[in-house]
Amino acid sequence: MTAQSGSATVDGVARNSHTGIRVVVVGAGVGGLFTALECWRKGIDVIVLERAEKISVIGDVLVIGPSAWATLQNYPNMAKDYDKIKHDVTYNFLSQQSELLRGPQEVEWNLPGVARHASYPTRIAGITARQDIVAMLFSQVQRLGIQVEFGTNVVEFSEDASRGTATARAFDGREFTGDLVVAADGLGTKSHGVILGQPVGVLPSGYVCLRGSFPTKAVENVPSVQALLPKADERPKILVYTATKTHFILTLSHERVYVALTLEDNGGAEESWSKTVSGPEIAAMLSSSGKWAQEVVDCFENAPDGCIVSWKLCWRDPQPKWTSKGSRIIQLGDSAHSFLPSSANGGTMAGEDALSLAECLKIGGKANVPMAAKVHEKLRYQRVSLVQKTGFVNRRELHQDMKDILNDGGKPMLQGKWVWTHNPELYAKDNYEAARAAIEAGTSFDNSNLPPGHKWEPWTMEKELEKEASGVFFQDLKTNGDWGISA
Repeated sequence: MTAQSGSATVDGVARNSHTGIRVVVVGAGVGGLFTALECWRKGIDVIVLERAEKISVIGDVLVIGPSAWATLQNYPNMAKDYDKIKHDVTYNFLSQQSELLRGPQEVEWNLPGVARHASYPTRIAGITARQDIVAMLFSQVQRLGIQVEFGTNVVEFSEDASRGTATARAFDGREFTGDLVVAADGLGTKSHGVILGQPVGVLPSGYVCLRGSFPTKAVENVPSVQALLPKADERPKILVYTATKTHFILTLSHERVYVALTLEDNGGAEESWSKTVSGPEIAAMLSSSGKWAQEVVDCFENAPDGCIVSWKLCWRDPQPKWTSKGSRIIQLGDSAHSFLPSSANGGTMAGEDALSLAECLKIGGKANVPMAAKVHEKLRYQRVSLVQKTGFVNRRELHQDMKDILNDGGKPMLQGKWVWTHNPELYAKDNYEAARAAIEAGTSFDNSNLPPGHKWEPWTMEKELEKEASGVFFQDLKTNGDWGISA
């Protein structure tokens, strides 16, 4: 592991005093890179292991909200990069046939009169391209001199209580040992064996998301799409087309078109970015239905080969255990808590995890790494499981008649200020000792990073589907506590 001792300022980033803690991060996605940066900033030595041979450019767009960017001001050059890559979009809700129902409007935390978000005064945009975010985070990792080992597919996680270490073993036999191993390697992580003793149960949702992106040049001769593209002096936009049991999200920037069509699964989808489908075949299916606006059909008709992925949408129960028996291995991001795209919060929660974990490790110190991991889990689980649940709420809203929801004063895709005013680093700092004491005493701990007045309770998909079948819908979730946005 490369030496990273001492406190210093590198690339404008001030580093805390050296803690002596060594962390191995498995996975160089959003969560893993965020974790590496925050650990380095807190005086922790860190190495990143990535199975791919280079940083991945796979994916479409991400919503990473203000709570994850609360640390951005600590990275002045990365903050400049963020301003260059962000898509400061307006939102528009439409019918399946392109009737404008609401919009254009700002993303929730940028609306006038709302509460101040966690990254204020930085303007946080609605979306960014995943490949741009990962490239930006990786560039900052490089500028700080953090070691990244590509082509390192971790196949086994283990810990040694007597030595106080954990190890990630790669497929070629190489071993990487530290005080803590962070499994940030996504849905396919091998860490479930040492943490849960078995793989996480997966329940198909019955839906698939046809998603991807391509350059605007692909539609330069397509009038229906050209009419919607932002002009040079206009902001990027998101168009959300809603209908019964389906919805389509079209994101238009000056350079690229991003598509995401959710519909019932015909059985051919997978949870993989390698399962591509033909755009023209999708277009033919949509056209034959006679239900979709022409620009929706034309987007798929003109999508270049290999750019549309058929992603199977699956449900997973909230996973209350993220740490191994000795608490030297911890899961983070999708490894610990996967999200439906309709939650619009998977990237945000991964970033929040990174800020929280690094602060807990700094407070706990080298002698208390296992307790720091447990405290992080205690502070995060209830909040994350609640946000996971919103993915089902939002999808149900998008698959109804949006006119009825809007006419009733509804706010589709509502997050609430409790999500984006939260600062996970400060929350960890303020609540570490109380959470530690509760863990040691075996007593309950009341988290305050939930909607004010919310009564949290554990849930499973099986029980929630039973409730829905009896007429108790996911929508009721957003009446439990204060989900408002006003200052």
